[in-house]
Amino acid sequence: MKNTSPRILVVSGEASGDMYAAELIKEIRKHLPSTHFYGLGGEKSRLAGMEIIAEMTALSVVGFAEVLQKLHKIKAVFNKILSVSSSLRPDAAILIDYPGFNLRLAAKLKKIGIPVIYYVSPQIWAWGAGRIKTIRRNVDMMIVLFNFEEEIYKKADVPVFFSGHPLAGMVKTDPVRKAAFIQHNRIREDLPIVTIMPGSRRKEITALLNPMLESCAILNEMLAGKVQFLLLQAPGIPFKMFQDRVYSYGLDIKILYGYNYEALEISDFALVASGTAALEAAILEVPMAIMYKLSVLTWMLLRIMLKIKYAGIVNIIADREIVKEFLQYDIKPERIAGYAYNVLSNRTAAAVIKKELRRIKESLGSQEAIPRAAEAIAELIDKKRGKNGLRE
Repeated sequence: MKNTSPRILVVSGEASGDMYAAELIKEIRKHLPSTHFYGLGGEKSRLAGMEIIAEMTALSVVGFAEVLQKLHKIKAVFNKILSVSSSLRPDAAILIDYPGFNLRLAAKLKKIGIPVIYYVSPQIWAWGAGRIKTIRRNVDMMIVLFNFEEEIYKKADVPVFFSGHPLAGMVKTDPVRKAAFIQHNRIREDLPIVTIMPGSRRKEITALLNPMLESCAILNEMLAGKVQFLLLQAPGIPFKMFQDRVYSYGLDIKILYGYNYEALEISDFALVASGTAALEAAILEVPMAIMYKLSVLTWMLLRIMLKIKYAGIVNIIADREIVKEFLQYDIKPERIAGYAYNVLSNRTAAAVIKKELRRIKESLGSQEAIPRAAEAIAELIDKKRGKNGLRE
């Protein structure tokens, strides 16, 4: 019997995907220790031991308009991944989220006989339901994070595995960590804390940071300065991009890097870009305002295509508005500050929101989501390698 080490292609195009990729790599290695991982990713994947053949920062886009601007670069990365994979012939590809890129890649990989595992389902329940036919043709296993997604794929006869959401196990409270964070950053526990999370990509930060800071300036006046602000800096975004804007608003804001969970853990309220940050805040039961802004073209197209009432995953899961959403033309700092003030000054209202967020957290499934997904992936790869006469 031929004995070769497994090879796995991993493709993640965004910060959250890079985080999940890193954790999956660590867990898969417990089952397949000598596996060689390569692909598209960021710093977290690199640190987990993956060979980066293309940097995900080159593909960071928000909306249709920006995709068109970077199309040449996106195609070059796509072709490089395909070329390297045609040569290396990996035992499987793990494609994480990033559907505009990854669904096309899945079709090409399937044609050359590479099994495709898709982690984090495209939001077919929000728009583009027809994509499920493409998924059925090209994906060997769809790993979903939300239990309602499992039923959708079962009905469509797509091989599906519900792992639970990885954040349920990754976002944890720690009394020792909390105390050290408070002391190190000289945070007062007698004043409310508002955390600002404007996103992980330059485009969304450019769109959201100013209105977030303006909202904070108004809130600061409403609370007579008796409030503290924390601003979380995303990987790959220069400190100066935040510093200049904060300075222009004259606010006393602590800009922090790498302390997302510590900051949220002690927060009374958060201003967050719609996406992973909202779910992180929900798991830590932080009342929030969800904000998002796109180019006019992208916004118009989405308004036509979307089948859902809400933009924030917290409200989508609940199927009702648990926390307020301020999107596109509704991003009005006076209203946002007013909502934050009402939550901060009304303990009953805050307690109701926290209770609802606790239910969201409980719906996310096991805290062992990544180990469960890794085991399912390893079993599929081992099974396919066995058929080909290969074993590690």
